[in-house]
Amino acid sequence: MFSGESIFMATYTCAAPQSEIVFSSSFPGSIAALELTPGREYICQKSAFLCSQPTVTLSATMTRSVFSGMFGGEGFVMQKLSGQGMAFLEIDGSLVEYNLAPGQVLKVDTGNVACFEST
Repeated sequence: MFSGESIFMATYTCAAPQSEIVFSSSFPGSIAALELTPGREYICQKSAFLCSQPTVTLSATMTRSVFSGMFGGEGFVMQKLSGQGMAFLEIDGSLVEYNLAPGQVLKVDTGNVACFEST
């Protein structure tokens, strides 16, 4: 609840062959698909979580410094995804995914960071 989600979540189970579920963003934007593996955690902007397989754990996490919490654009509480399986994030606006090489630095306006690996 502190990370922007409801304390209640719906669970959907396929009860018939050839069933389908469709989900959408609540605001014009993008949906990002993440494949989580054990030991690989993601830190996401508040309210980014859309849905996941039941093997994915959603929890709240705090920013590491007072400065980034106050001036970082996302606040002190963010969402952490861990476990194994597929998770989907709701990103307001367009989405650009960028993989940094070891030691590479990219400067980004903090209010525009949607998600990053916890490492």
